[in-house]
Amino acid sequence: MLQIHKILAPVEFDDLIDDVARTAVQFASLFKATVCFLHVDDPLAGAPSLVAGSQHTPRHTSDELRERILEFVPAEFLSSVSASYHTSAGDPVEEIVRFTKKHGIDLIILGNSAKSVFARLFFTSIEEAVIHKAPCHVLTVVQKK
Repeated sequence: MLQIHKILAPVEFDDLIDDVARTAVQFASLFKATVCFLHVDDPLAGAPSLVAGSQHTPRHTSDELRERILEFVPAEFLSSVSASYHTSAGDPVEEIVRFTKKHGIDLIILGNSAKSVFARLFFTSIEEAVIHKAPCHVLTVVQKK
């Protein structure tokens, strides 16, 4: 039988945060697991601020992440599971895989942003890279229409 004790839900501050957060909490409740929410700030997204030798720090805090998730997941529902909130900065794929290994994650639940055929042909998505590099199961959540 599949044993899931720790779930990682990497989230962005975008439209998918609702679906990913709700799905992660539902799975955590179902498996009586802990859910870890992680937001990774990609330094390439803020390239003008990069200076040789400078250290990139997350633009968002763990408290901001928690508050944003509470906008979509009712507090009473979220309080039924053990949840933690984390932020980091760096390459999103590498940070997600590093966090997964460091914290013994059993399942990653991440959003799958619908991209055009053109974008899928020429760009490797974060979701695809995580699926190929993750040391555990990965569940993708598509945005509700």
